[in-house]
Amino acid sequence: MAGKVLSIEVGYSFTKVCEMDYQSKKPKMYHSFVIPTPEGVLADGLITVTEEFVNAIKGEMANNKVRTKDVVFTISSSKIASREVKIPYCKESQIGNLVKVNLSDYFPIDVSQYTAAYTILETEGINNEEEDKKNKAKPTGYRLLILAAPNAILDSYKRLAAALKLNVKEIDYCGNSIYQAAKEECAEGTQLIVKIDSRSSLLLAVKDGRIVLTRTIPYGI
Repeated sequence: MAGKVLSIEVGYSFTKVCEMDYQSKKPKMYHSFVIPTPEGVLADGLITVTEEFVNAIKGEMANNKVRTKDVVFTISSSKIASREVKIPYCKESQIGNLVKVNLSDYFPIDVSQYTAAYTILETEGINNEEEDKKNKAKPTGYRLLILAAPNAILDSYKRLAAALKLNVKEIDYCGNSIYQAAKEECAEGTQLIVKIDSRSSLLLAVKDGRIVLTRTIPYGI
């Protein structure tokens, strides 16, 4: 049986928290609550850990009898760089090293100050997995969405977890979190997912269950 985690998203206006199953195919949500985010806590993804903020989260956890000690944060920031790239086909276990080695070619950044992650958007050369297996079709490459997040932002979330006495299991990008939650509803056809926040909006175009476009625009509520 999968364990439980807290899923936390810190926004400019509100912080959303839910307790749910971790790494389960059909996750169940047990508790959830929303609290106002104190002014000055969030600055384009960077968290300033304050006693007021920590006590507010702890207080609601106590009110909801939440005792889970593992946490997954989902974050958004204009400082998170993203780029779609194509790479030759290789074993999936080798993709991470390939991305790390070529990161400076993908982004004009000091790679020592960033942490990279990737999502496979498409396996090229494969149209229909069942038919392609019958015809012994071979994949030719991957189309990846590569993200690079400043270590300063990631470290600020780790400090928040430490103040809450929680163990960080994952730090996820908001766009991927939304996609994982909605992809079963977008298995067929082309659909647009829009998340409107206080100061920006995230757009995800999904075709037949695959992300084909992701954009952040500087307009929000």
